[in-house]
Amino acid sequence: MVAENNEVPSPERREYPKMVSLVACIDEDIDYGENVVAFGMAGTGITKLGEGNQKVYPDEKREVVEKVRPFAFSALNEIAVGMGMPLLATSHVGCGAAAAQEVPADQIAAVTKKMCTDLEIDYLGHIPHADEPVEVGNSNVEAHIGRSEEEHHHGARRIVITVGGGITEEELQALESDGYGDAFIVSADWLSRVVESGSVSREDALTFVGLQVDIADGIADGVSHFESVRVWNAGRMESQQMLENIQLVNELIKNTRSA
Repeated sequence: MVAENNEVPSPERREYPKMVSLVACIDEDIDYGENVVAFGMAGTGITKLGEGNQKVYPDEKREVVEKVRPFAFSALNEIAVGMGMPLLATSHVGCGAAAAQEVPADQIAAVTKKMCTDLEIDYLGHIPHADEPVEVGNSNVEAHIGRSEEEHHHGARRIVITVGGGITEEELQALESDGYGDAFIVSADWLSRVVESGSVSREDALTFVGLQVDIADGIADGVSHFESVRVWNAGRMESQQMLENIQLVNELIKNTRSA
């Protein structure tokens, strides 16, 4: 049952003693507390076939997401464990990726929680609109989205693709300190693990990451596809995997620009 505030009923109080890894939407208006390392994924990866905006988010791409998603989450979980952190997932108010698939606003939290249950990933909770980070899901993990649920304009000017263990709010603020504009956050940290495992094809894995950039380009006037991309390496993962992630992302950028 979904609560009136679009939040699924919270579990008992959760206190995390150190940093946590958080899979969240790519949305540029989400800000995080000091104990969060963020991995971005459009709509946290939720999918609903057959409805919504087929131009921004066509069914053929949603099918790729469904194929790649379990392996991407599994790899992110392994990466989080390697960094000494639990992996948690969130949803948020006013999610454009959910709206593009006609997932009702009052069902986003429940749909995301069900997906997490199926993937055996802990669902933290629903990130609310607020002026500053607030506790999410009855825990000591803080986040908020600065844009109201009724406002659907995205003012991002760039896309940050993470390849070396996500990104913290402090790192993100440093990147954005040039005043150029806010950034969508897209995780490719999992990419080399999934490709090397052979779980899905190289093409599908790269399509999954490319789709995130497509969605960002489709919903923000200030973003110009891969021309707006910056690759961010936090250096929190095994060096060879980070290098391979960079090579795969560069391959994606090169192939897309030459298409």
